[in-house]
Amino acid sequence: VGQVVPVEVLPFASAFVLRRVGERARSVHLRVGSGKVGPVVTDNGNFLLDADFGPIEEAGELEAWLRSIPGVVETGLFLGLADIVYVGTRKGVRRLVK
Repeated sequence: VGQVVPVEVLPFASAFVLRRVGERARSVHLRVGSGKVGPVVTDNGNFLLDADFGPIEEAGELEAWLRSIPGVVETGLFLGLADIVYVGTRKGVRRLVK
């Protein structure tokens, strides 16, 4: 994995979480909506951070660390939900089996 990881955070904790995630991520920023002023707001009224951790070797450890930060609601890692994943790329579709 080497993609940006979305992290849903409580609005009042967004600055704190941004700093904490920034200690470990290559880069992290508050997601801003196109065509509107201000951050993207989820259906639950929370904000989204986009964090680039580079290649992720230990996704479970990263997930646990992110969830340990006060103010983090959810992450985009979605671990343990599927045994087979299909990934579309410019070169075609890859089937990844657990």
